[in-house]
Amino acid sequence: MDSRPGGPVRANPILSVAIGREGAVLFYVYVVRSMKDGRLYTGMTGDLQRRLGEHNRGGTSSLRGRRPVRLVYSEEYTTRAEALARERYFKTPEGGVLKRRLVSEVEEVRCD
Repeated sequence: MDSRPGGPVRANPILSVAIGREGAVLFYVYVVRSMKDGRLYTGMTGDLQRRLGEHNRGGTSSLRGRRPVRLVYSEEYTTRAEALARERYFKTPEGGVLKRRLVSEVEEVRCD
């Protein structure tokens, strides 16, 4: 988990509730894996369960042909700006390395 100021409230490899500390609405940065081709997709949303459902129903063109998808990693943020910045970072070459490492660590734990 990122310990920098502005880091995630909580990194969570499984689905989280949509209400955080003191009833604050949370924003999620998430990574899903295509069960068809194994590729990763990163996104940001305020409602993780709804968004996963949209992905698996074919509601996003980038994943329509790669369904089904499975949530492999998520982080919670208290502001949209923080979540958006983290999503953008994960989509950079440097951030992609970190994203793949985090996903790999979570998947290793699930296999144990």
